[in-house]
Amino acid sequence: MAKPPLGTLWIQSLPSRSPDYIIGIDTAFFNVNHIFKGIKVIPPGIHLFHYLEGESMRAGWWFEIKDGDILSIDWDCEQEEFRAKSVDLEKIAQEYPLLVSYPENHESWLALTKHIEKSDVVEVGGAFPRTITTATPSKEENQVLEATLKEKNPKQTFDDQSTKELNFSIINFKETERELPHSDAEVTRNALDRSWQLRQLFPSARRLLAEFQMAFAVFLVLANLCSCTQWTSLLRLVSVSETFLRKNSDFAIHYLETLLHQLEKIPEEYVGTSELGVVDTKMLVNALEQLGSIFHGTSRWQAIEKVCQTRFGFHLKNLVGSFDKENFEVYNIEDHDTDDEDAPAIV
Repeated sequence: MAKPPLGTLWIQSLPSRSPDYIIGIDTAFFNVNHIFKGIKVIPPGIHLFHYLEGESMRAGWWFEIKDGDILSIDWDCEQEEFRAKSVDLEKIAQEYPLLVSYPENHESWLALTKHIEKSDVVEVGGAFPRTITTATPSKEENQVLEATLKEKNPKQTFDDQSTKELNFSIINFKETERELPHSDAEVTRNALDRSWQLRQLFPSARRLLAEFQMAFAVFLVLANLCSCTQWTSLLRLVSVSETFLRKNSDFAIHYLETLLHQLEKIPEEYVGTSELGVVDTKMLVNALEQLGSIFHGTSRWQAIEKVCQTRFGFHLKNLVGSFDKENFEVYNIEDHDTDDEDAPAIV
C-alpha cells in the first residue's frame, strides 16, 4: 500500500463497553460501532482525539500528524488506555474504506489552535499517549491540595503527580514585581497594569497564545474545569496588561482574533445561568470590558461586542471614564506627600 493522503489515525480496537461508542477529533463528536477502524484524511498539524470514559467522563490526548503519517493505536484493556501499535500497511489497505473521513471544519479548528506546537502540549500535558480527562487537575490545584493536607499532617508523603496533571502557568494576582525597590507610584502602576507579570510568565508571546488556546480547547472538548479556570485567568491577565498590548500590536491582533473565535464556539449554556454555566461570568465580563477600554472602536473589537450581545446578552460598557474638563486637578504622583490629607491614597 502506498502512503495514504494526509494523515491517518488507525484504531485496531476500541474499549468494548458498549456496541455504540462516542469518539471525536478536535471539536467534532460522532457515534461509532465495532466496525469503525479510525479516521482518515486528517489535515497535517496538531489535533485532539477524544473518547467516552465511563458514563459521563471524557478523555483524550493531543497528537501531531504530518502528510502521509499513520498513527496506529490499540486499546489496552489492562491499562485502560490507548497504546501505539506497529503499522500494518496491508491490513490498513484492506480496512481503509471503514475509516471515517476527517469530520471537522479544519479552518474553524485552525482558528482555535494555530499557535499551538507539539512542544507546548508536551510541556503542559496530554500529548499522546498521556491522557487528559474531564477530571484532570492542574498543577496549581495539586499544590494547593498538598499544602492543605500537609498543614493537617506535616509527615504525610505524596506520590509524584507530574504525569497526571496539567502544567499550566500559575497566575497569582496578589504577586508583586520582584525586582529593585519601587516607589509608591511604581507599586501602584504595577498593581493596575500587570504587563510585568505577563512578561515574567511568558517570555514568548506565541507561548502565551498557545496556552490560551490549549486551555480553551481542553475546556470546550473535555469539559475540564481547571482548563476553564486557566482560560479565564489568562483572559483577565491580558486584559490588565495594557502596556504590553500597546507595545505588541501583532500579538494583540492574534489575541483578539483567537478570542473572537472562542466566543463564537463556546456553548451559550456554559456562560449562562443554567446548570452547565461553569464560566465565571462576572470575571469574563470585567475582562472583556477592560479589553474594550483599550480596543474600543476597532473592527475586531466591534465583532467581539456583537458576538457578546447576540450570543450571551452582554452589553459591554466602555470603561474609559468621562470627566469634567473644567473642574479637575492633575495630581503629580511623583511629588506624593503622605502627610497631605487631601492627597489621593496610594494603594
